[in-house]
Amino acid sequence: MGDSSPTRLGGVTLLETMVVLSIIGITLTLLIPNFMWAKNSARDGEISAALIRAGQAQERYASRYERYWTAGQPQDLFDYGLELPADMTVYVVNADASTYCIEAFASSDGARRFSLAAGEAIHEVPCAER
Repeated sequence: MGDSSPTRLGGVTLLETMVVLSIIGITLTLLIPNFMWAKNSARDGEISAALIRAGQAQERYASRYERYWTAGQPQDLFDYGLELPADMTVYVVNADASTYCIEAFASSDGARRFSLAAGEAIHEVPCAER
């Protein structure tokens, strides 16, 4: 006669599937914040580099004209070595013969503004708050 015990066919049980999905979910929960931090850190580095280049271009401009570039968008500073990524905005907030303050931010994240003043370090605050 026949054997009445159930035979298992080669498949994946629901429990095994749920365990695998749980492990994937936990792994993603741990990794996504690290990826976001790395992305923001890289963006901050790009902004800082753009500010340094803008400050160097401002100093070269001042060595020729004996004053800093004072208008908003630094079009003339491009002639003095300023190069920016396509999604970066840099502008001169205020300047006179002896000092300047430049702000920069990524167009994709306008909330994070960095500023550079003559002879100072880069700060994560707008020029108005310095």
